[in-house]
Amino acid sequence: MPKPGERYEADQIDAALFRDISLRLFNALCELQHRYGQHIVLEHDFWGEHEKLLTMMFREHPEIGLVVDTSRLDVSARAFHTVEPMRWLEDIAPYVYLVHYSNVRYEEDRFIHHLPVLPEHDEDDRFGDAYTYLAYLAQRNERFHVTFEHHASLIDRDLLLELYARTERLFKSSLEESAPA
Repeated sequence: MPKPGERYEADQIDAALFRDISLRLFNALCELQHRYGQHIVLEHDFWGEHEKLLTMMFREHPEIGLVVDTSRLDVSARAFHTVEPMRWLEDIAPYVYLVHYSNVRYEEDRFIHHLPVLPEHDEDDRFGDAYTYLAYLAQRNERFHVTFEHHASLIDRDLLLELYARTERLFKSSLEESAPA
């Protein structure tokens, strides 16, 4: 991480300079990837007003993979009303290499993340939309991987195995829907 004096805020850099910096970064990452034969993936964080630029960087550098974190995405959507997760997932779906899959529970003054994604969360407004995000991506990209980024010790082994089976069923049904008749 840059030292505090080396950092800058979003309002201290214009869009053209930010685009140039991003382009240099992605080009340098592509060069490193090719030189060392190591697949580079980048995990999203909050992108602010730079959503289109982020999407463009992945479109222009398809060899760099994107990591989508379902909890992080949900927190961004709740914290910033300009974030539209489904629209963003639609645009970025072809570039997703990995999904960090976990849910988040919102409480009055905080949120708890890295929770297992359980069926009872689906219709409960206290929880994020992790399952919905994963299902949406699975319909648009059949090549990404999933890492269960949850605290497995929060549920018993049988429930954990059912969570894994539910996720597998989601991918199987998405593949069947996209298969030619």
